Amino acid sequence: SYLATWPQPDLFDAIVARLASEAGLHVTPLPEGVRTRTRDGVTFAFNVAPEPRTAPAPPGAQFLLGGADLPPGGVSAWR
Repeated sequence: SYLATWPQPDLFDAIVARLASEAGLHVTPLPEGVRTRTRDGVTFAFNVAPEPRTAPAPPGAQFLLGGADLPPGGVSAWR
């Protein structure tokens, strides 16, 4: 695939999501400043933004560390 323009953010996200889906990849949209990692079935979310954010945990997630609300510099973990 080749993209010969720099689209607006919403269009760019839609294009990337479609290409990822066509490649069999699952995409999880993240709030700005939130990073995630998954190890041994536990997902960690890190808020590197200067404002509070919400962890992208699925409904019914069991939090092992922190919770859905991520303060600046906060970390949470869930299964």
